[in-house]
Amino acid sequence: MFEWRYPADKPAYRVARGCQVGGIGANLPAAFRKVEAAMEPPTTEQAENWLAMLQAATAGGRKSHEAAMLTLALYTGALKRFPADVALKACEDLATRCSWFPTLGEIVAECERYASPRQAMLNGIESAMARFNAQ
Repeated sequence: MFEWRYPADKPAYRVARGCQVGGIGANLPAAFRKVEAAMEPPTTEQAENWLAMLQAATAGGRKSHEAAMLTLALYTGALKRFPADVALKACEDLATRCSWFPTLGEIVAECERYASPRQAMLNGIESAMARFNAQ
């Protein structure tokens, strides 16, 4: 199940909002562990490296050292809310599409777009496990 997002002055995109899970209930815990492992966030160092790559690939305004460090901490924290491979893919895609360094909202939206199917799958498996265990 997907939902469309329509940001102002940006192309529309879809995010997953749900997932129907079927199959054998005994397999659900293993499926949950596998999807949960795929939700592992990046390390701080990984996120900072990807942001440096993104900054090198795009134009941006000059900032004081303090402002640059605050921006780095803020953006790193946002990337760490998503799976590591998703954060990397979002940074790589934005680096090839954006002329200017993206806003925090643009990075979060890109990560959400890639992470939402996995999160929906995790939520669906969790719901299926609860139903199976309630029987």
